[in-house]
Amino acid sequence: MPQQTDAAARTRLQDIDDTMHGKKLRVAGRVLAYDAGAARIVLAGRTHGALLVDVALCLDARARVWAAERLAVVVVIGHLECCEVRGPFVCALPADG
Repeated sequence: MPQQTDAAARTRLQDIDDTMHGKKLRVAGRVLAYDAGAARIVLAGRTHGALLVDVALCLDARARVWAAERLAVVVVIGHLECCEVRGPFVCALPADG
């Protein structure tokens, strides 16, 4: 019999806070930035906020160029870990073209 995994709580990106640390979440958003070498994406919400997502365990090293389309909608599922670095941050993105 296949092993059952624990359920992920559907959560809006703007509703994520420190009380959710360690919980398994399901979050949808748009890929604002993607670093294929580090296997990290910045997931942006509709209104405000962003989430840094480590996709190293999700993707084969040869397939990490999948997120080349800017603002692609993705759904991520995983346990929330807090980052020691706090914002606000300014992100400089390369211009299209």
